[in-house]
Amino acid sequence: MLLHGLTLASEPSAPVWHRHRREHEALHAEMLSYDAGLSGRACRQLLAPDTRSEVARRLPRGTLRVGKVTLRGDTRRAVLGVQLLGYVFGPVLYVRTRRAVVQRERAGARR
Repeated sequence: MLLHGLTLASEPSAPVWHRHRREHEALHAEMLSYDAGLSGRACRQLLAPDTRSEVARRLPRGTLRVGKVTLRGDTRRAVLGVQLLGYVFGPVLYVRTRRAVVQRERAGARR
């Protein structure tokens, strides 16, 4: 949207629903998924010519936000560990999925 000159807006009164996770494992799994998706998307945009320079420009500042968690002690370390794992897995999963899609497309074109 931003690349096409559109504006993003926030609506504080808009309702938002989410589930609170009671167990650390469930929260960690959700965080891992979110962070892998975020870094996978960033990887895709870094590889795309039309978004590469903008993402590369913003990435250093974005990475400084990693670790700005309000938790303390062992819980904070565990959360940071899950976040970093998600950030590492995201590009790996993106490349793996993209490769599988290309192989399927090639197989379909040979038929």
